[in-house]
Amino acid sequence: MTDGLLLLIIFVTSFAAVALTAHALQQSFDHKRRSGRNIRTAAETGLMPGTEAVAAADRVASNFDALSENNQPRALDTRLLRAGFPGAEAVTTFRRLRLAGVALAFSVAALAGYALMSIPTLVPVLGLGLAGAGVAYVVAGAVLDHLVASNQRQFKHLFPDFLDLLIVCVDTGLSLEAAIERVAAEFNKNNSVFGQYLSIINLEVRAGRPIHAALQNFAARTNIDEAKELATLFRQSQELGSSIIASLRAYSRQMRQMRMIRAEEKANELPIKMLLPLAGFLFPVNLIIVLVPVMIRIMGMFVNLTPGGAP
Repeated sequence: MTDGLLLLIIFVTSFAAVALTAHALQQSFDHKRRSGRNIRTAAETGLMPGTEAVAAADRVASNFDALSENNQPRALDTRLLRAGFPGAEAVTTFRRLRLAGVALAFSVAALAGYALMSIPTLVPVLGLGLAGAGVAYVVAGAVLDHLVASNQRQFKHLFPDFLDLLIVCVDTGLSLEAAIERVAAEFNKNNSVFGQYLSIINLEVRAGRPIHAALQNFAARTNIDEAKELATLFRQSQELGSSIIASLRAYSRQMRQMRMIRAEEKANELPIKMLLPLAGFLFPVNLIIVLVPVMIRIMGMFVNLTPGGAP
C-alpha cells in the first residue's frame, strides 16, 4: 500500500510539472509569434525602424504604471520587469514555471529516495521530496535575481552610449524628446529591452508627464544609479532654469571621467586579487623546484654514509 501511494504521488507531481511547463512554454511561444507577426506587418507597411518596439513599449508602459503605485523593489513583478520580462503575463508564466520546477524536483528527489532506500517508507521519501522542492523554489528566485543583476550590468554598460548618442542628436538640432525617440529606435535594433525602456520615456512625455518624472521611472525600471542621477539633473535644471543641454554635456563629461576612474580602480585592485592565486599555485611549485634537488642530494648523502670505525 505504501509503495503504491508513493508511486502515485510521484506520478501526479511529474504529470503536473510537465503540464505546467508545456502551458507556460506555449504561452511564451504564442507571445513570440505575435511579436514576429507585428514585426513582419510593420516591415510590409513601411513603418520606420523601431515602430513595432514602440507599440510593445506602449503595452509595457501601461503595465509599469500599475507597478509604480506599489513601489516595492522586491516584488515579483518589479523583479521580472528589471530582469527583462516586462509583459503583464510574465508573473503568471514565471509562477507556473517555478511551480513546475518545484513539482519536478519533488518527483526526482522522491523517486531517488524511493530507489536508494532498502525499505522505502512514506515519511522519509516525502521528506526528501519536500527538501528537493524547497531547493528548486530557492533556485528559481536565485536565477531571477541573477538575471536582474545581469541586466543591470548591461544597462550600466549601455547608458554612456545612450548619453553620447543623445548629445549627438541634440547637437544636430533635434529636440530632446525627438532625440530620445531616435536613440531608442537605434537601441531597439540591438537591445530590445533597453530600447523599450527608452521608448517608454517618450510615451510618458507625450502623455503629459514631465521629462524628469519620466526619467525617474526609467531609473526605477533599470535600477542603475546613472539614470537616477540623470533624472535628478533634469529636475534641478528645470527648477533652476539652467540649460538642460549644457547640463547634459557636463554630466556626459563627468560620466566619462568616472568611467576612467572606475577602470583605474579595477586596475589597482588587480595585484591584490592576483595575490591569492599566485600564493596558492605558483609558490608551491617554486618551492618544490627549489627544495626537491636539495632533498635528493641530502638523501644521497645519507645513503652513502658508513658507520664510524668501519674500514
